[in-house]
Amino acid sequence: PSHFHDMYLDGYFASYPATKFAGVAGFAERHPELAFTHALDDPDTCPWSDEILWQPLAGMPNVNEAVFLHRPSRTLIVADMVFNFRAGNLRTRAMMRLNGAWGDVAASRFFKSRVADRAALRSSVKRVLEWDFDRIVVGHGDVVPSAGRQRSKGPFAGSYTEGGKRMRLGVIGYGGRIAGMIRNFRALAPDLR
Repeated sequence: PSHFHDMYLDGYFASYPATKFAGVAGFAERHPELAFTHALDDPDTCPWSDEILWQPLAGMPNVNEAVFLHRPSRTLIVADMVFNFRAGNLRTRAMMRLNGAWGDVAASRFFKSRVADRAALRSSVKRVLEWDFDRIVVGHGDVVPSAGRQRSKGPFAGSYTEGGKRMRLGVIGYGGRIAGMIRNFRALAPDLR
């Protein structure tokens, strides 16, 4: 879950009244009308840690995403941390290319622009990449059926090394954004002919 994915929560609560619902930090405050039974506030005290691990992606308070690892199936579950778009109509291809999230497992430009504390995010992602996972279930795009851990390192390669001076994830200047959009549009041009 994340703060971007709360549109239909009331329907879930109504449809499954006996279910216990956990929310990321801030969900209960954003939705006082919903009865959350568990707050995802400390991954080290998770009641289901024998089967499921979770990690908040710190440093992104406007997103507040939590990612999960289902240990028995070695499956990582994410909402916005990475996308995996490989097929789609022209509009989807154009939007995802402009967003830097087309063709393989990728962190979107929009996601990267939400980073407020690079060191905190770096620490969270480093912890996730240390988990033993093979498959990734993404909130956007196709499931990554295998080699997910190796493929998820690509979007963050070089960005999360210890003592690294430069982290490529983060807000870039408008000039960089425009240049990136032009580069992505040029890559899309063959599909528009």
